Order: sequence, then structure tokens, then C-alpha cells
Amino acid sequence: MEKFNVISILFLSIPEFALSLYISFLLVMEGKLLPFKDDAEDRPQNLFKLILWVFTISFTNGMINNYISDMGIASILTLLFGLLTIKVFYKISWIKSILAVLIFAITLLSAEIIIVPPCINIFFTDLETFYRSTNLYARVLMSLPVRLYQIIVIVSCWNLKLVYENVKLYKINKCFFIFLAFLLVWIE
Repeated sequence: MEKFNVISILFLSIPEFALSLYISFLLVMEGKLLPFKDDAEDRPQNLFKLILWVFTISFTNGMINNYISDMGIASILTLLFGLLTIKVFYKISWIKSILAVLIFAITLLSAEIIIVPPCINIFFTDLETFYRSTNLYARVLMSLPVRLYQIIVIVSCWNLKLVYENVKLYKINKCFFIFLAFLLVWIE
């Protein structure tokens, strides 16, 4: 069980959750709710919502991980809390909220499965050393490839709505298009 650490939350959780929210909203076609998107509706309000949501979910995740030692249960509780807070903060439909959280979870899981093991081998000798380590510097360095992966996905999905509008000309089903885009990102 990892102890609650504000510095860890600031340098690891906040960037992770902010970038994951961007990926989720871009893939569920809710980019207008993000503050740095061209078609943003209200940038200051969207920036405030983003900051508030990221801090809320990051600190809640830190508290959950502090009190619950089972990583699976802690992750499920964090995702459920994320679902509720996305619904409350952004007032989008339940379907889009659920899709956003699923995309959020699968994107993070795929990044951690593909990228984190080689990074553990580079920065630590083995998995046990990683879990026992309190070296925040090494953990932050280890998270940089995951953040780079998230940024690449965001850049890839940045104009997804424009691409979708062009795809509509060929009468392709919207759900099929979103599934296909998500599948391509996941495979990437």
C-alpha cells in the first residue's frame, strides 16, 4: 500500500488524469468541453472545470490508495468516482460519461502494460524494488514515456471531429467509427 503523498499526486497523478481526460473527451466527441481546444465553448469555465476535476480525482485516488491495499478494488472505486464526477462537473450524458471512463481506463491500462515494464527494468532492478522504492525522482522519470504516449494519442485525436464529419459523408455508422478510432489508438 502506497502512503498518501501530495508531491506524488502533483507530479504523477495530476498529469496522468488531465491527459487521460483529454483523450477520453476527444474520443467521445466532447472536445468543446476542453479549455485548449479550438471549438471550446467557454475557455475560462472549461479550464476551471478541468483543474477542479483533476485535483478532485487525483486527491481522491491518493486517499483511496492510502486506505485500500487491493489495487483492483482501489482502481474500480477511482473509476466509479471518476464517472460520477465527470457526470456532475461536465453534465454530459451517462453513456458518454461511461464511455469516457472506459476509454480513460483502457488507455491508461494499455500504456501501463506496454510502457511501464521496460521502464521499471531501466530505473529499478525489479518489480519488488519498484514497489519498495520511495524515490519520487525515478518514478517521475519512469512516467515520462507514459505521458509522451498520452500526448501522442491526444495529437492523433485532436481533429477527430473533423475526420468524423468527413466520414459521415460516406454514411459510416458513428458508433462503428468511434469503436474503430478507439481500437486504432489502443493498438498503437
